[in-house]
Amino acid sequence: MTPLPRFHRCILAALLGLYLILTAWMAVRLPVFASPNETLHYEVVALLRRLGRLPEPVRGGRDDERHQAPLYYLVAALAAWPWPEPLLDGDLPGNPHFGSTHIGNLNPKLRADWATLPVLYVGRAVTLLFGLIGLLGVVWMSAALPRPEARLLAVGLWVFHPMTLFLGASLSNDLPVAAMSALLLGYSTPLMARRRGLGTFALWGLILAAAVLTKASAIFLLLTLPIVLYAQWRQHGRAGLVIGQAALALGVFGAVWAAWLAYNVTRGLDALGTERSFPLAQLRTLRPSDIGLLLPHLPRYWRSINLDWSVGDRGWGSPVVYWAMAGVLAAGLAGWGLRRRSRPIPWRVLALHAVWIVPVITVYFAVKLLVLRQHGVVITEGRLLSLTFPSIAWLVAGGFPRWWPQRWQAAATWALLGLWVGTSVVQVGWLLPALYPRARHVTGAAPPAAPDSLRYDEQVALLAVDVPPFYIGRPADVALTWQALTDLKTDYTISVQLLQPAPAGPWIKLDWQNSYPGLGMNPTADWRDGEVYTDHVELRPAGELNGPTAALFVVWVLAGARDGDALPISQGGQRIESPLARRVVVRPAVPIRPPAEPAFTPIEFGSAIILRQIEWHGPQAAPALTLYWEAAVDGTQDYTVFVHWLDAQGSLVGQSDSLPNQGQSPTSIWQKGDGVRDIYRLDVSRVAADSAPVTAARVGLYDPVTQNRLAALRQGERLSDDAILLMR
Repeated sequence: MTPLPRFHRCILAALLGLYLILTAWMAVRLPVFASPNETLHYEVVALLRRLGRLPEPVRGGRDDERHQAPLYYLVAALAAWPWPEPLLDGDLPGNPHFGSTHIGNLNPKLRADWATLPVLYVGRAVTLLFGLIGLLGVVWMSAALPRPEARLLAVGLWVFHPMTLFLGASLSNDLPVAAMSALLLGYSTPLMARRRGLGTFALWGLILAAAVLTKASAIFLLLTLPIVLYAQWRQHGRAGLVIGQAALALGVFGAVWAAWLAYNVTRGLDALGTERSFPLAQLRTLRPSDIGLLLPHLPRYWRSINLDWSVGDRGWGSPVVYWAMAGVLAAGLAGWGLRRRSRPIPWRVLALHAVWIVPVITVYFAVKLLVLRQHGVVITEGRLLSLTFPSIAWLVAGGFPRWWPQRWQAAATWALLGLWVGTSVVQVGWLLPALYPRARHVTGAAPPAAPDSLRYDEQVALLAVDVPPFYIGRPADVALTWQALTDLKTDYTISVQLLQPAPAGPWIKLDWQNSYPGLGMNPTADWRDGEVYTDHVELRPAGELNGPTAALFVVWVLAGARDGDALPISQGGQRIESPLARRVVVRPAVPIRPPAEPAFTPIEFGSAIILRQIEWHGPQAAPALTLYWEAAVDGTQDYTVFVHWLDAQGSLVGQSDSLPNQGQSPTSIWQKGDGVRDIYRLDVSRVAADSAPVTAARVGLYDPVTQNRLAALRQGERLSDDAILLMR
């Protein structure tokens, strides 16, 4: 176990500095209570700070974390002692739009920051300090790896794991228990190669007790003690000394833990304090056949374990990241099965990490399977496996280089370390702001509200709207620029709607969202007269379209969170009923394409529009005809489609004239390559009772202003009357 070379020590220092920067920035940037159960963990720290003792467990079924082991909360409460008595989460205004939008609105509370909740940020700083302890432990345990690059890789894999960064910026005991686990494993690593006396194992028992008092799940680390004792016996061969080492380690740990268990009994909890999270009696009812319930949801658990920067199941990254992380894990673990010419690692060191993480992972999935079987819901909580991450990082760092020949091992390890760290930096710089966006405060001289801007009860004005192209199923970022017309006192809801005018009946909402500005992060009661903000809203239109469709983008301002509280709207000094911000076009995810059958020769109209295919539907008494159009060029004006319904003698039975797609897809909005599915039905209510059945239709297009028809060509030859006769 040689020390790191100087160059590698410099890299280690750089990794440490980068970890501190990223985690500290996340701790400041992450909204209050935006990480899993941070509200409940904060409650324990706040009550400890207020009462000077551990709070009593909640009776009556409300979720809480008061049953948790106390060490982390005690440290956080002591660190927060210089600050005033903290508020509780119920003292802060809630965000009524929490979790209601495609992105953002992951902040459950409003106006919660360092000024209002300093104790929470102190708790996050304490978590960061625990992270440094864990980093020390990983450095310590990685000394057993043969290559210095692999030792740095173990450090990088843990501290720059997305969930390590996220939990390290949160007030919770998930990262601290991982740190204490790493510290114990790091302390155990030298014991695998050098003989030690009794005092060493007294400290071992004390570190284990500290880990278990951070979170009870660390009790699985007790499984590493036989491995350490066996390694000691191999060093000195004295069974009596091994027994003494075991007795001292267990005695110190047992004394501390027993005191905590006894205190739990006085609080009315089960002795271990784990029944709420580890219901042993119910877990015994699981059967091997139940595993099938879990398998379809494994990708969701994988995402939660590796990257979920939110309260739960919303803060996901790119699918590529999850596949890459799976590949790294698989390669690292499988590498232990390969034989390469490198310094061997004793199996005892390998067992030190494997012997305890397997039961932890097994229990995690058993509990999740129990919840799924009993309640039919998936509750991932992947962070509960974070205490195993230091050991998994060590296993991957030790196995990955074994895939490569000796001369390539260093380069391959450096490459993986750089890729892993770089990806984490990109995630922090890109994903975190994307999940928790803010409205941009436009500085400098505020422009006056334009005369044609939308004004809402002389409170705010919508100065500008930047609308991107809309496609079904694709996210579209809309930028809204607002100006406060007075010092605002109310938190107004911005309601944006993308509406498709329906031919009959109410308008169709292709998408909509209600939110405070900044997707919950910049409520308007903080806006002062004249201030300008640029806000971003993400819409994802949904539905089925027959082609490019004219739609309306409207923006309401609501006095509350309900649709019925809209502020009065004016434009140009005149009161208006609907706040139309933009007329837009929404396109299908992919252009409409006609079916291949039956065979049909395309008809070209005016060198601008092509009729690609037709389909007849319905009985002769009430026929329907579907026309499949394609834009040959970008549209510049509107053309009307005419359909003349004819009987067997060619007499007119009825006529349908309309802009394409019942007026929803006018040709002026078409772009080259657009396809339109255009359906026409004979209006039987306007057909004489003695009319003959429809056997054909004549179709064409004309300019509604001049009434001139577009020239109709089939294979270059102009058709009679500039129309195509379609037989059934």
